[in-house]
Amino acid sequence: MQTKTDITVFSSDKIKKKAGADLKSQFLKNDLEITDSVSYSPIINSYDYLIGSWVPRSGNNPPFQTTDIWVEEMKTSASYLARNKIWKYNSSWDLTKGRANPLSNLGVYKNIFWDSVAVQDQEPKQNQEYYQSFPIKIIAKYPQCHSLSLGNWWGGKTAKEIYKMCTENAAKALFLPPTFGKLTNNAPHLLATRQLYSDPFVNLTKIEQNDIKLLVYNGKPIFGDVNLLKSYQIRKANYYFFSVDNQEKCVYDHPEKTTDKIDEILGYQKDFPYLTYHA
Repeated sequence: MQTKTDITVFSSDKIKKKAGADLKSQFLKNDLEITDSVSYSPIINSYDYLIGSWVPRSGNNPPFQTTDIWVEEMKTSASYLARNKIWKYNSSWDLTKGRANPLSNLGVYKNIFWDSVAVQDQEPKQNQEYYQSFPIKIIAKYPQCHSLSLGNWWGGKTAKEIYKMCTENAAKALFLPPTFGKLTNNAPHLLATRQLYSDPFVNLTKIEQNDIKLLVYNGKPIFGDVNLLKSYQIRKANYYFFSVDNQEKCVYDHPEKTTDKIDEILGYQKDFPYLTYHA
């Protein structure tokens, strides 16, 4: 099946207008045309702490001269103490136990709402249950890897270079399968956004969450406009539907259950600005 947009960015060096990208999907029922839009290979997040997505930032007197000063300082900050009501660091570092899961889920949905379907999680090595429990790819090969001696594969100054940095170069640096980083034939992952600028690379740097029309991972729509779901054979019960700025959106796997659980533990509604339905 094809997904056709006004501009299709197959790679940083291959762009076509009014072209369709062949999408490998067992859920897509028919060819899909998305008007006033640009399609890309979704973003790869090369560095994140999924469990560390709490806001606001901890620490009372930034900037800090050294990391150890910040670590000690943050332990008395209000943000850190509120986060500890959900889960505290412990020596086991097993994030499948206790109440660590809601915090990891926050990190996953932070990435989904900002057009990423693959994340290098910097937490210590987890069991396979952890990596397989999320609706996007969590890279298991490089846990707690603070520095990759792989040359200057990230880099980037222009919008085109920035795009290449977080798609093709990231896929290369992290040794991801060829389905990541470029829109290849039968690509299983796709990002379609509103077209705000004629330059597709500038366009991607300027969009907001509401400008994401469709995000597909392994052929399955996981975030985007509700009206595009009709082209997919999916169970609506698996999605959370919400409205932002008069736009009807949907996201896979009910993140509201995670934020509701956090609110229940805290005793008040905790806002997360990177989750549009809950900010």
